[in-house]
Amino acid sequence: MIKYLLILSVIFLVSSAQLQGLYGQCAGVGWTGGTQCDFGLVCTFINAYFSQCLPPSVAKMVARSLLNN
Repeated sequence: MIKYLLILSVIFLVSSAQLQGLYGQCAGVGWTGGTQCDFGLVCTFINAYFSQCLPPSVAKMVARSLLNN
């Protein structure tokens, strides 16, 4: 049982290490880092070379701005 919990803990730590924080890069041409955002954040397209983790309310404003250009 303890061995099982230890394995689960290691898996959790490794998977959460790839989560990007607020304003962190999460995608883009050539990006090799993590592509998932922390809980409550959305990976938001800015341009082909850069997407970043933003709160949903800010992500909506960015999307509207990009659509209006």
